[in-house]
Amino acid sequence: MISLTDINLSFGEHRLIESGKLNIPYSQVTLLQGESGCGKTTLLMSIALLHTQMSMNYNFDELNVLKIDKKEQCLIRQNDISIIFQENYLFEHLTLIENIQFHADLAGNKMSEDEIRKYLDFVKLDLDFHTNIKSMSGGEKQRLAVVCGIVKNAKLFIFDEPTAYLDEDNKKIILSIIQQLAYDFNKMVIVASHDDSFLNIADQIYTIIDLKVIPLKESQYQITNLEFKGKVLDKKVLRKYVYKKNKRSSLILGIFLGVLLAGFTLSLIYGHFYQKEDELMLLSNIHYQGQIVRKDNKYINVTEQARIKQQFNSYQIYPYTTIQCHLLIDNIYLNNVEMKAYYPQSIQESDILLKNNHMTNSSIYVSYEIYHYYKERIFKTFNIEDFEKVDVKGVLKPNYDQEKSIYVPYNMLKDKLANKGVELGNVPVIKMIVELNSLEDYHDILKNLSNSYIFTTSLDISTQSQFIQVFGSIYLVFIWIFMIVILSIYKIYNVIGDKRNIALLQTLGVNHSQLVNMKIFEESILLLTMSLIAFSLSTVLTLLFASQLLEMLPIFIVVILINAAILLIINLIIYILFLKRYTPEILLK
Repeated sequence: MISLTDINLSFGEHRLIESGKLNIPYSQVTLLQGESGCGKTTLLMSIALLHTQMSMNYNFDELNVLKIDKKEQCLIRQNDISIIFQENYLFEHLTLIENIQFHADLAGNKMSEDEIRKYLDFVKLDLDFHTNIKSMSGGEKQRLAVVCGIVKNAKLFIFDEPTAYLDEDNKKIILSIIQQLAYDFNKMVIVASHDDSFLNIADQIYTIIDLKVIPLKESQYQITNLEFKGKVLDKKVLRKYVYKKNKRSSLILGIFLGVLLAGFTLSLIYGHFYQKEDELMLLSNIHYQGQIVRKDNKYINVTEQARIKQQFNSYQIYPYTTIQCHLLIDNIYLNNVEMKAYYPQSIQESDILLKNNHMTNSSIYVSYEIYHYYKERIFKTFNIEDFEKVDVKGVLKPNYDQEKSIYVPYNMLKDKLANKGVELGNVPVIKMIVELNSLEDYHDILKNLSNSYIFTTSLDISTQSQFIQVFGSIYLVFIWIFMIVILSIYKIYNVIGDKRNIALLQTLGVNHSQLVNMKIFEESILLLTMSLIAFSLSTVLTLLFASQLLEMLPIFIVVILINAAILLIINLIIYILFLKRYTPEILLK
């Protein structure tokens, strides 16, 4: 039996009840009446241990429940109280039978399908076990909520305006069910309603008028007190609920976040440890230069050269040409040698196979083909056609140039042509050489060059340069940070959208710490998926494009785990603040 004395209730600043008294015995129907806003629902919430602004003596089977701690109160809601709301709250992501089994599991009861069918027959629900909750009518949901209370074996059934939206047939069914709960199942039943139909079945009637709880009808009853079950909620039940509710969304969102996190991780690590090194290596492989040629393979005339130089005036651009000459060393001639110009940075230390003394900006180099012809004589003083005697300072590696070529500084070649009456820049050329100091230069020329031309390099670096540009870009870091912000906003709206389920869980006795543990488990599914996808994708991309990063896999794991921890903390803070701000009573209103 429930005995309430010295009831003092308020909602916010609004006083509702002062010094009230009410009894709810077993095996009887207690009716609570009153005008809208008088405090009926608030009193029901207080009886359900969900209202915070109350002061009273509350004895539930001789236990003063307001003297015990919050967790023990949650155990009473979990095992001994069942609330059938006016709005018919049920878990819409669970089927009919899953709702029933979940309520039974909360109270530690195991129900066979035969027992469940018997209770469904009792409330006149002839529905398939796997019926979707959203497809059920209001009356059907209400009767299903009654079954959920029965399988809990709750002592107290609380009904808030149970016939408000029902037609006459469904109203008769619910009236009959309420009577049977009291008389056949020996339950305490309290109903708050404006419906006069309850006057015919109520054993006790109370009304709230002018802040007072006035008994209009009280009956004789036997004072009965039953033992509390006090079964502690099994964590597996709540985890099963979370998994069922979130597995699909967590998988999809986890994959999406995992892809983004993989990009962020690669960008962060690659940009910090390897980007500059790889960029320099790539530029060295193409000799720090690119070539502009016409698509139709025609010569680039003087006007076009001037236009290109004007468009890219921040770059060093050289008209390209070569001279056919011959070499003379120790009276040994070599004909059909092609004299080529080299430009700043186009010959690096790594390009030289053999060298003679210190090299300068005016040094002369020969290809391996010429060295192969002259061998050791190559470092002797020799003559080039129309040149004074010169010394070769280095031999280029075989892969640098496979032709018989001699490389001289650009200005030296330019002067030699000028002596012949040819002024570079004033004659058509087959191509123009662009000095590249970074991959940004490469992509800038590639992007802005007219469609009439082609920009090429000695080696195709498009794939490698795109990788360096994408995964070395700070923008991926910004994108990830932006996604964390977006995810936080999404989580806020997600929690708000889930407020009905959160409130319903609390009415079923799930306490704050259990709700937080459920949230941790929910986020763990998401973050585990995200982390596995991020690590797997990072590893695959590393194997495909940047194998040197394999040694950084432990750092990958650390970065991924740190980000997962940050997301977990953010989401938990959002959730805990929500629980602190909104009580079940507020959420249900």
